[in-house]
Amino acid sequence: MPEPGAEPGPADIARRWAARLAGLDGIALPAHELETHLLDLALEARAELDSARAARDDAARRFIDLYAAAPVGVALGDADGLIRDVNPALVQLLEHSRSQLVGTPLTDLAATGADAEALAAALDTAALPGRRPAGNGSACRTPRTARFGPGSPWPPSPATPTVCRTRS
Repeated sequence: MPEPGAEPGPADIARRWAARLAGLDGIALPAHELETHLLDLALEARAELDSARAARDDAARRFIDLYAAAPVGVALGDADGLIRDVNPALVQLLEHSRSQLVGTPLTDLAATGADAEALAAALDTAALPGRRPAGNGSACRTPRTARFGPGSPWPPSPATPTVCRTRS
């Protein structure tokens, strides 16, 4: 039995469920046998969960290492089309600090107005987790062109009209 206020372990949970199940019609196994089977099941599930978590953590570490060491610039965006992170190569390429880039629209990275519109359209149709349409059911962005290079202003000024896609 766990200490008062302590989280119950698999054995405690198996014991509690075995006692509940043993009294039901149609259950032929005694409580101690049910407890053994339930504990085995709980321990197997815990091992699978631990293995899945370790695999997830390993994959996240590999991604972080690749992202940080990539020789090409990478911007990570969110479901709203905003830059959430940039790798060191992109900071070096654009000659702007990470803090200048984070929070700006991904469309600001486009080289031309047409590129910005294409990127905005792609972002509007992307099936991203957590995608939130604007309150009126449309997604609007103002694509901008960026002039990259030493001393270029950031963020760049708007170069094209707002692009809106109505969601159906």
